[in-house]
Amino acid sequence: MPGMNTDDRDETGSWNRYTGFLLLLFVGQAIALSLVRSGTSYDGAEQLLYTQYLDWGYGRSQPPLYTWMLIALHRVFGVGMLAENLLKFGLLFLGFWSVAEITRRLGFGRAVAAAALAAPFLIVEIGWESQRNYAHTVLTFALTGGLGVAYLAARETPGATRHLAIGVMMGLLVLSKYNGALVIAALVAADLAVGKPRVFARPSSVVAWLAAAVIAIPHLVWVAGNTGHALVLADNFRAAEGAGLLATALKGIGQYLLATAGLLALLAVALAVYTIRSPRASPPPRHAPAVSVIALWGLAFWLVGLVVTLATGATVVRMRWLAPVVVMAVPVLVGWAFSRRPGRETWFALGGMALGVGLVAGQWYESTRMNARTDYDYRRLAEELAQSGPTDAIVTAEYEVFANLRLHDHPILAPQMPRVDRGAAEGATALWFADGRAGDRVEGFARSIGLCPVQSEPVREIALHRRHGDAAPRRVSAMALSAEACGG
Repeated sequence: MPGMNTDDRDETGSWNRYTGFLLLLFVGQAIALSLVRSGTSYDGAEQLLYTQYLDWGYGRSQPPLYTWMLIALHRVFGVGMLAENLLKFGLLFLGFWSVAEITRRLGFGRAVAAAALAAPFLIVEIGWESQRNYAHTVLTFALTGGLGVAYLAARETPGATRHLAIGVMMGLLVLSKYNGALVIAALVAADLAVGKPRVFARPSSVVAWLAAAVIAIPHLVWVAGNTGHALVLADNFRAAEGAGLLATALKGIGQYLLATAGLLALLAVALAVYTIRSPRASPPPRHAPAVSVIALWGLAFWLVGLVVTLATGATVVRMRWLAPVVVMAVPVLVGWAFSRRPGRETWFALGGMALGVGLVAGQWYESTRMNARTDYDYRRLAEELAQSGPTDAIVTAEYEVFANLRLHDHPILAPQMPRVDRGAAEGATALWFADGRAGDRVEGFARSIGLCPVQSEPVREIALHRRHGDAAPRRVSAMALSAEACGG
């Protein structure tokens, strides 16, 4: 590529080997975690609730696309850990690949792209937390990458088909996570700001907007009629009443900067370590205008996110909200570093992949020794519940744990479900941790859907054991419910 001093020999073979290794690593992890874990993560338990029915939206401040995709995989692989893990790690692979493909399309060459392929392992929200817990964030990461690839393809070869691909990615992004709209707005702004060729100024760009609208509007109509469920978590991230505007703004800015640093600091340090002793390229490389677009895309998204933080009075900022920045920042940072100080791209790629292997193996320990939710013996709990006779459903307010009983053929009813009526049952069992305070809430919720305690059957306690380690079992309260017990 013009202006690049990288050695192109054997780059294609090396690229294919890195890509193939990453694919095998993620497929292997999907299978391994399906065997190692007895239950799913917090986000995975949420999906066990929502994949019980198909709808235009599900609540918990999350759009429905991930749920729809998981429902499809449940149809193929059954309701189990394998379906979830194949979806998650398939999306992770696509996200990693998209980051590398964007790097290649920016003109940095396959050797630098291989370094970019491994770079997301240096970002804790992608390399670790996405494996451990996330669902929608992984989808947004992959689709942001897909949008970037589609955009660069349209810059290279204009046409209605290319714009259709952009539109599909935009529509799906809105259905993946609501900050996907900010990703789209930032890309449009960057494209129009940099200069020709302006992809979104072409007449054929109307195809992109039409495609995005067709995909996203049905869900947005649902949101308009279900704002309570769609925005249910919004208040969790705002300042307490009585906080001054200046104090709230300063805290929001501070949290935003901390989240940004936490997201990208390790990558920046690693790039510095790998390139600081390499000789400078001579003459300095000249980059294509597309590099400026992607860099401005990342900056615009970051700034829009900061404005939203200030406008909403948010004082809690999660690093995962900034995950799309990874797609924009990694190609630019990795490409910039190794084009100016070339020579150690291969070592960076190998180091990143080695870190990836370590993070994969670390999940096995975390899932069995540290995270109780993924290590409880749910099969044993299901068997003990069955000793009291068949039950139509499990009623619980602590879905992050007890939704895992759906892996053992128990329908789940919980107040976090917008359409609880779809799972209404004649009889059920209410579950809550005996050492907590959820009992009254569970009973109140059960009564609200027409299920009442069976007075002739006392509340009993069941031990919920861990499969590994010597931690004491937790006591679970189980209460029989029926519609008949409500009378009239």
